Parts: sequence; structure tokens; C-alpha cells
Amino acid sequence: MVSAVSFPDSYRPPTATAEKRVNLRQDHVDAIHPFSHLILGNATEMMTIPTPCLSIALSFMFVSHLSAQEKRFLRFDDAGSTRYGLIDGELVRVLDGPPWENPAVSSRTLTLSQVKPLVPTEPQIVLAAAYNFRSHLGTRTQPSQPQFFLKTPQCLIASGTPVRLPASAANAHYEAELVIVIGQAIENGTLAEATQAIFGFTCGNDVSERTWQETDVQWWRAKSSRTFGPVGPVIVSGLEWKSLRIRGVHNGNVAQDESAADMLFSPAELVQFASRYVALQPGDLVFTGSPGNTEPLRNGDVFEVQIDGIGKLSNPVIQESQAETP
Repeated sequence: MVSAVSFPDSYRPPTATAEKRVNLRQDHVDAIHPFSHLILGNATEMMTIPTPCLSIALSFMFVSHLSAQEKRFLRFDDAGSTRYGLIDGELVRVLDGPPWENPAVSSRTLTLSQVKPLVPTEPQIVLAAAYNFRSHLGTRTQPSQPQFFLKTPQCLIASGTPVRLPASAANAHYEAELVIVIGQAIENGTLAEATQAIFGFTCGNDVSERTWQETDVQWWRAKSSRTFGPVGPVIVSGLEWKSLRIRGVHNGNVAQDESAADMLFSPAELVQFASRYVALQPGDLVFTGSPGNTEPLRNGDVFEVQIDGIGKLSNPVIQESQAETP
């Protein structure tokens, strides 16, 4: 958080510019640094920072979110080619392959402002857990084992890409979630093997059309209509998942806010259970369930998933107006 930012005792801004200061809000930082949400997380408080210190402050804010073992990775478009990179302050160090393959770090670097983030992986399977928080159960009975449904890889979109609601989708809700990124193949694994198979975590929004969930035989369109799977923008490895807090912010208002430690089934338990029935591969994604109550998304809305230590996934919403044909 912003309050954690500090400068070295020996640092003093140049006297010629010491009185030049900026009032720094998130929207100001976004204009200066398009990837500020990767550095600031969900910081939205007004700050006053000496102008010569701005880039230094951003770097300090980034470092304050990470422990020594945590690493942040980004999948991005590089002149038509897909690359992975290791985020190092405001630089992206290009990797020679996916991060779970322990690739070499090339000598090539880019700045965050130069890269366009993509969906963090190219999964073969996307699983999503239902009813994994007591606060989301309502009147339902607590499940005795994980309850999964499938989302299709084609529904996934990157941060910043609009969620496009079909014209007939009148009750599509947001669902802020922590998402597991698989880093090792696992099939019928033990709990220890499931723990090892988890490479890291990212943010996800399991957009869900509630009416279709009730009326359709399966949740194919309720959960997997095109653009119903925002995910990203980064993968973070080395996180202690129990320390994470999942927030859903709807048009600037906090709508969901709960500790990941409140999950009924842990990430490792989810992966172990799933591996009994499907072979999970590196890059596959597992949504871990949404806390609390949800509300419908409307045309013009913006929904953000904010997870301290990972960052912010933000997507505008567009309601399609063209009537569907039978």
C-alpha cells in the first residue's frame, strides 16, 4: 500500500525542484505509466510526491509488494510474436520460454510501457470451482468435495479488453477470483504433488449469466460466452496464498472483499481433486471460486479484480445491441 512507501534517509530531492510537487492519484499515475496497476496494486489514496522522485517512488512501491522469493511474469505481444517476460521494476526481461520451464533470461529488455499484455497462458483446460466460499453459498448446503465446471479457453481475455455481453444477456454477474496457474503436469496426484504442480497465481473474473445458469441444461454459454473470462495481467510465483485478499471493484465501489484463506478447499486440494479426472498440463488455469454476493454488469461498467501482491485486472463492459438470430 502507499503508506508503506519510504525513501532512503540519505535521499534529498534537488533544491532547485524541491518545491515542485504533484498530487498523485491512480488516474494520474495511469496517464504517466500505463502499467502503474502492476506497481501500485489497488492504491487509490491521494499522494503528494516530489516530482523528481516520481519514478523512484514507483519503483519503491513495486518492491514493497514483493518478498524475496516472489517473481512476476508477463505474457505479451512482441511485434506479432508471443513472448514471456520477467518483470524487474519498470523493465521486462524477455524469457526464452514459459516461466514454468525455467527458461534462460535473454539479454533483451523492454519497458513496461512498450509491451501489450496478453492472457497470461495458453491453457488446454480451464476449470472453475463453484461454491468455494461460505459467503457465496447463500442457502445452499456446503459441498463435501470440490465442485467444478469448465470454462472454454476461447472465452479468456486480457486486462483492458472489453467484456461484451450478448444482447440477450440481461443478468450477467461479475465474480472476482484468485486463479491458479499450473506449472507441472499432474494426473491422479497426491496433495504434495498438487502443491508442487502450482506454479503461481493471477487474477480472474468468472463472468456468469445467472438466468442461463438456471434455464440451460449446461453452463456452456452462462460461463463461456466469448469474453466471459477476463484473466491477468501477470502471474506471480512464490506467493503465500492464504495472505492474499480478493477484492472486486464495480465502478469504483468495493463489491467483494474477502481473504483467500476463507476458501473451503485450498488451491492444492482443488488441483488434487481435479487431477483424479483430468490430466492438467503446464499453463492450465483453475479459478478458485468467488466470495460474497455479486451483482449484474451493465453497459458502460468497469469491473476490477484487485489482489494485493498480484495487481489489478480491469475490464470495461459493453452490452451488444444487435438482436440474436434463432
